[in-house]
Parts: sequence; C-alpha cells; structure tokens
Amino acid sequence: KIYLCAEHHADDKWVGERLAEYRAPAANTPPPSTAQAVAARAEYEKRLASCIERGVYPDKELFVEENAVSETALKTLPPGVNEAYQFYTRTVTDGDFGSAQVYLWQVSGKPIYIVLCTTDGSDGWVEVYDAHGKPLGCATTDDYKPTWTTKGVARRRVWGE
Repeated sequence: KIYLCAEHHADDKWVGERLAEYRAPAANTPPPSTAQAVAARAEYEKRLASCIERGVYPDKELFVEENAVSETALKTLPPGVNEAYQFYTRTVTDGDFGSAQVYLWQVSGKPIYIVLCTTDGSDGWVEVYDAHGKPLGCATTDDYKPTWTTKGVARRRVWGE
C-alpha cells in the first residue's frame, strides 16, 4: 500500500492490530453468564421492549441526557468502559457515520455502564459493563435491538467483517 501521510499509515496499522485482536480466541468467548451479566442484558432488553410496546423511540426515553455520563465524568470511566467508548469514538464518530455515548443505569441496585454506538442507519453496537469496567455483554444492534455476541464479532462488524 502507498500512504499519502504518516497519519493514514498509523491508522491503517491500528485497524490491522484491532482486527487481529478481535479475531483472537480471547475476544471471541461467549458473553458472561454471571447473574449480574444475565440481569444486565435482560434489563436492557426489557427497557427496550417497553419503549417499543408503547411506541416510544428509545433515544427519547432510555438514551437521554440525564442518563448520559457527562464530558467531565468520561475522563474517569473504568478502564474497560473507557476503552470501549474510545474504540467507538475513533472508528464510528471520527469516521463520521455515527456517534458513541456512555450511559449509567441502575440494575438491581447496582450501577452499570451502557456504551451505545449508533450509526446514521439502523445498525449499531451496545456494550454493557459493571461499575468496575468488567464486561457484562456485547451486541450488534438493529434499531437498538441487540444480538448478543462476542466482543470480537461485534467490533469486527465496524469494518464490515
């Protein structure tokens, strides 16, 4: 490949490294089956289904400013949450075909982080983390509806893989 500038070369290298990482077995283990992980994914689906049943678009109720993590708080996210947010910001937001945001919800009295990435179309991604940044679930989405999968599968889809 011929690169016009070092920035494009560095970005291509980063993408290649990420694809290799997301193809590796460690990124392709099934979603966690802990009680908290199952409850967090079920709660996401329950809240989404409630919106759909009532004819309310999710971004008008679930993914609103008061549930969003502030710009200041984004700097203090747990490492796993921060890494997911930075990934979607770099690939989707900076790629100018969507946006990423972090939301804080309560599930069974415990805080969980929702990293939501929407696109200019109907597809997107959602990653769910506990208060310490431990992954609870990862999904590709279609109009917010999740298909729970592995981190590797979901993130490779950003590049159409």
